[in-house]
Amino acid sequence: MSGKVPSVERALGCLEIMATSHESLSLADIARVLNAPKSSVLMLLRTLVDLGYVERGDDDRYAINPALMGYGSGWIGGKQGVLVRTAWQNLKQLTESVQETCFLAHITSEYALRFLAKVVSPREIRYDVSMRKLSVPHKTASGRAILAYWDDERLKAYLTTWSASDIPTNDRVNPRKLKEQILGIRDTGIALIVDEWVAGATGVSAPVFDSDKKPIAAITVGAVTARYLADREQIIDQVKKAADQVSTLLPRGIKAF
Repeated sequence: MSGKVPSVERALGCLEIMATSHESLSLADIARVLNAPKSSVLMLLRTLVDLGYVERGDDDRYAINPALMGYGSGWIGGKQGVLVRTAWQNLKQLTESVQETCFLAHITSEYALRFLAKVVSPREIRYDVSMRKLSVPHKTASGRAILAYWDDERLKAYLTTWSASDIPTNDRVNPRKLKEQILGIRDTGIALIVDEWVAGATGVSAPVFDSDKKPIAAITVGAVTARYLADREQIIDQVKKAADQVSTLLPRGIKAF
C-alpha cells in the first residue's frame, strides 16, 4: 500500500490550484492542471463548495473561499508547504549571516512571482515587501533566477505572453533582449538587480532545483544597495550556498510546479 488516498490528494490539489490563481477558474481549467476527468473533479468541487472551502460564481467558475486566504501570504500547503518547511531554517540562517531580508519565491502557472516565505532583516533600515504582492517575474531577481533555467519551450511561452500588445508598456518586454539577459544568468548561477526598479534596493537570487534539476523556486537576499556593494562577495556566496542546500534537502517527490 502506498499510504495515499487518491481522492484526498486530488481534493487538496484542487485547493492548491485555486489558491495560487489570482482569478476564478473553470472546471476545465482545474481538470486540465490536475490531469483528471472533469466528472471526477466536478464531484470534488461540489463537495468543497458544500463544505465552504470553495465558492462557485454565477459564471460556473470556482475560487477558494477568501476566508481561507486571510493571513500572511495566503494558503500555503501541499508542495508549496513542503518547500517552505524545507527552506525555512536556511532562510533564517541566511538572514543571520548577511543581516539582510531573505525570501523564498516561485512563479505561478499564470506567470506571476509569488513570495512563499521571508525572514526580515533585524536592521532598522532594511528591504521589505508585502507577502501578498504578486510581482512580474522578469522585474525581480527571484523571477529571473527561475526563468534562466526554464526549458526553451516554456521560456518562449513566457516571453510571448509578456511581449503581447495588451501588456502595459512598463511590463512589456523585448523578447530577444530579455532572453539574452536571462540566459546570461546561467554563467554565474546568480540573478542580480541593482537599483533597476527601486533606487537603493538590490536583489541577489539563486535558483532552487528539484531532483530532476528543474527550477522550482528561488532564494533571494533583498538588500540596501550600499550594504550590498560593501559585502558583495559574502552575500553572493551565501545565497548560492543556501539555494544549493535547499535543493539537496528537498524531497524527491516535490517537483517544479
